Amino acid sequence: MAASQFNRYIWLVDTIRSAGRISRQDIDRRWADSSLNDRKETCIPERTFHRYKDAIQELFDIEICCDRAAGGLYYIADDGNESRTKQWLRLLMVRCSDLRFLYGTAYARQQSGGAFTRLAAGGIP
Repeated sequence: MAASQFNRYIWLVDTIRSAGRISRQDIDRRWADSSLNDRKETCIPERTFHRYKDAIQELFDIEICCDRAAGGLYYIADDGNESRTKQWLRLLMVRCSDLRFLYGTAYARQQSGGAFTRLAAGGIP
């Protein structure tokens, strides 16, 4: 899985978790302003949103639900114990410095147009 895809999953979980309950319109507004929105999309397409939602369920066992009775608000399902979301985000925060390094390295590689890869592969004399 590409780092950018993983970042988008993290962004979606964090956006919904921090809002508690959030409409698709609000998710789309936040996405339009997100630094991860490298394509400058005005929204997350419906099919893409549901693919992300399904991937998050499969990868992290975090269920994103929709309360249609409340006007289609999305929320993170609570499993009854300390929520999986809180456990997952705590682990993520502990590993945050590792992730920043990973994302920074991937970004540097992308921006260098391949020069970074050649330099890194050279080895230390």
